[in-house]
Amino acid sequence: MNGGLNRLEAVLAIARPGSFRAAARDLNMSTTPLSHTIARLEAAVGERLFNRTTPSVSLNDAGRKFVEDHSCRDRDPRSDGGGAVAAPDTG
Repeated sequence: MNGGLNRLEAVLAIARPGSFRAAARDLNMSTTPLSHTIARLEAAVGERLFNRTTPSVSLNDAGRKFVEDHSCRDRDPRSDGGGAVAAPDTG
């Protein structure tokens, strides 16, 4: 994926199928940078956003609140919609 990945897009991309692998495929990127994006986001937020079980993931309360808060910002043209996260340099 070129450029940055919007944090909200990343969270929603994982929540829809309940899988990092399926989300990465849908975003046309590998799983590792997507996982790193979510790890950085969770570190910035200060808590995990997903319940992780084998083989699936789902939004937890913090994840649902993040989506709700940032979805509202997407509708405000003055907002950055949750901010872009630069894709890691892969080489």
